[in-house]
Amino acid sequence: MDEERFKHFIRASRLQFKIVMDKIQGHKVFQGKNSGRQFPIATQLALVFYRLGCSGDGGSVMKMTSLFGIGDGGTLDKITKRVFKVI
Repeated sequence: MDEERFKHFIRASRLQFKIVMDKIQGHKVFQGKNSGRQFPIATQLALVFYRLGCSGDGGSVMKMTSLFGIGDGGTLDKITKRVFKVI
């Protein structure tokens, strides 16, 4: 997606997003015994940024899971908790 759309959805520029990624990607929460089953760190971070920037039905579980291609059986909450733990 282009820079304008990226900023609209993620609420950060690509550079700002990369800075946060560089700071969190080595954290142990992303490298546990189930880390091979996790979504890429960039996807997890983007999902949380998107979620934090939403209000109303824009932040609905169904909309976010469809947009990011993840299951809605608790996956969204697991990812959010994981990223919050790192931050």
